[in-house]
Amino acid sequence: GWKDHDVYRVLALEACQHDSIDQTLFNLQIQIFEDQLKGKAFLYEDRLVVLINETVTFSTCEDESSCEIRLRRTVKGILQQFESSGGYSESFLDLRHIHTYYLQARAAQEYAFRSGKSCQLLSYARIAVPYLTSALYTHVPPELVRHPAVAVLERYDRDNNTDLLHTLCCYLNHEQNVQQTAQDLYIHRNSLM
Repeated sequence: GWKDHDVYRVLALEACQHDSIDQTLFNLQIQIFEDQLKGKAFLYEDRLVVLINETVTFSTCEDESSCEIRLRRTVKGILQQFESSGGYSESFLDLRHIHTYYLQARAAQEYAFRSGKSCQLLSYARIAVPYLTSALYTHVPPELVRHPAVAVLERYDRDNNTDLLHTLCCYLNHEQNVQQTAQDLYIHRNSLM
């Protein structure tokens, strides 16, 4: 059974139930998730949501990493059967915070769906930084979160008719790889340095 100090995770998947055929398919999905993950599956906000008790489902796992690998294998197989995308939350202990972890799973599922790849399964940990950055830029003007040196560089570019900020962005986008940055800017790597 489920106990107070068990470890949980939330899984969110696309769900369709527009007619009786879809309803039957949806009920089958719920049954499969409950059987294979020993979780509780339900429809919420037009998504199939599965509350997974990792302590029960993955009792033989040695560590959290191996549990996550088993979760991904199991869910990917099911996603392929139903041609669906999904996302899952971080692990948590307190069921009173289930809504927060549902939001994580939903955000990961939305990223998976937008990726355009079929049967995509993403973790919140994988999409957290781009998700939070996007949310930040949606609600906060960029001037409030950028370093003051960026404004100095913009002024320098404007006053001197240069494009150093673009060069810096390319350099950072290429993870500080001089060769790739030089190729992207169509210049010799010595000119960059």
